[in-house]
Amino acid sequence: MHLVLILETDEEFLGALEKKIKAGGYKVAKTSCIFSYFGSPDLITPSIILCKVSANLQDGFVLKEKLNGDNRFDKIPFVFYSGDANIQLIRKGMLLGADDFIVLPVSQEELLNTIKLRISKFTRLSFLNECERKQSIQLSRGKKIFRVLFSEIIHIDSMGDYSTVYTKKHGRFILRKTLKAWMDDLPTSMFFKVHKSYIANLNYIEFVNSDENHYGLKLADDEIELPVSVRQLSKLKELLKV
Repeated sequence: MHLVLILETDEEFLGALEKKIKAGGYKVAKTSCIFSYFGSPDLITPSIILCKVSANLQDGFVLKEKLNGDNRFDKIPFVFYSGDANIQLIRKGMLLGADDFIVLPVSQEELLNTIKLRISKFTRLSFLNECERKQSIQLSRGKKIFRVLFSEIIHIDSMGDYSTVYTKKHGRFILRKTLKAWMDDLPTSMFFKVHKSYIANLNYIEFVNSDENHYGLKLADDEIELPVSVRQLSKLKELLKV
């Protein structure tokens, strides 16, 4: 069951709001200080946060600015509510990163629809982000950080504790990481260690050269031919069914 956290100090209004939300099958938690709530040892992370924009139009906005720098709140939808329908007020709230802005009074149906929509959207985005994370890896070059799909990595070679990653889209990356560490991170259905110093993406293999005195591997979109060790040659041919 989803938990809705309400930031509110008016007990009478809070009671009415809580009743509407519980009617939709949600649990409700309430607090006047979100940092105290998240500091509790018995914390239950909410599925959504509803925050009042107070009469002076500042408290809720100041709070959202502080939350924007705290990654604990990155994956929790945040919704302002206020009895003021001023368009500039609403615009300011949205520019601060709010996911929605409810203007009071609000019907129970509209309130529950807003909560459902925002939770559903974040759940879907979290699922897509997790899928992307499982299919990619983060690599850096200088001060730039790239999200590189495993399918874009052509091959990796190493020299001691350092390795060079050759990609189709982003060029080369040099970083401190051994081949053993790479094999722990890469999907084994896609990558194979063809030599003590080389890992190849099986999907890029064009042909295997297995002359008497030379064993090599030609990959698409790659300028060099990778050496293949005698020990790995038979395993590679079995994988490729050649």
